Parts: sequence; structure tokens; C-alpha cells
Amino acid sequence: MKQYTPLPIPKDSAWERKTWRFYTPIWLKNFIDGVANLIKWAPLIYKDRNWDYRYIYDMLEFKLLQQRNCLVKANRHMNTPETNYYITVCLNLLQRIKEDHYGCEYFDYHKTDIEFVPVEGRDVYTLESTTVWEKFDMYLAKYPLQVKKILKKDPELEEDKHRLCLYVGRENEERANSLLFKIMSEKLREWWD
Repeated sequence: MKQYTPLPIPKDSAWERKTWRFYTPIWLKNFIDGVANLIKWAPLIYKDRNWDYRYIYDMLEFKLLQQRNCLVKANRHMNTPETNYYITVCLNLLQRIKEDHYGCEYFDYHKTDIEFVPVEGRDVYTLESTTVWEKFDMYLAKYPLQVKKILKKDPELEEDKHRLCLYVGRENEERANSLLFKIMSEKLREWWD
């Protein structure tokens, strides 16, 4: 899984830099920026499909990367370190959501052998699984608040640790999704240059 780190903040700001953009008319800068955007977004648009939420997250991730690069590189306002931090947090949350990190995390805490067994007298197979080892207690100990919340809703899950771990993973994924959009709803208006 890709892990984003905050970008290094330049010592100077865009106000102090006298590059070619400083001497270029606004209409030409807008045209150049528009063409550059078409080129940057083209590969993502080409791969975009409408059947899965993942593509929305891909676009959001790409936009946040572009926004963070622009704001940090310009370094024009006092909140640049905070903006850099929160956009990086959002990018990392997006990665975890897209890669289903929390939904699959509990797989690291057990090993199951799976085999297909033919059904006698028929041309079909059944799936038989055997748990080789499990450390679900270690996994559940990492998330005591989520376990407590889930067991409060459904106390019978305490007997089936495998399902309980599945529910904890789902709960953590929902929390990551909520945190992502909570940060964005509170901080998004501050991310401008």
C-alpha cells in the first residue's frame, strides 16, 4: 500500500519568485494551464469507468495530490504546513479505503486451508475450510472500542470470533471513510492559494 508523507515546504514563497510566469500575460498562463490540465488528467479520464466507487476515489486522490503540490509549492499562506498535513492524511485514508486495508487486516491473524471436495454421485464440489491457526484475540485487542460497540449491538458475536473480526474490519473501514469526509468538510475551504 502506498504511504504518503507531507511534502517539504520551500523556504520562499511564490510571491518572491520571478519565473517566466511572472512576465507572462494572464490569458496565456490560463491557456497553458488548461492544456497542461488536459495532459495531466488524460490518463485518469481514459481509465475511468462508471461501475465502481473506486474510480471516484481515484479522481479525488489525483485532485488532492495536485492541490497539495500546488499549495505547498506556492507556500503563500501561513496555513501551508497544516494544509500539507491534512491533505496528506486524506491521501493516506483514501489509500486505505481503496486497498480495503481494514476489511482485509484480520486475514493477517489467521491461516485457513481451503480445498474443494467432490460431492459423491454429482459433478459438483463443496468448499471445505480448515483453520490452521488463528490469533483473533490479538486482532480484537487492537480495537477494544469497536469490539465493545459491535458486541453491544449483537452479543452473540462473542462466540464467533471470525465473524466478530469481519465486523470490526467493516466498522474500521466506515470510520476511515467518515474521517476522510469529516476532514474534507471542515478543512476544504482552507485549501486555496
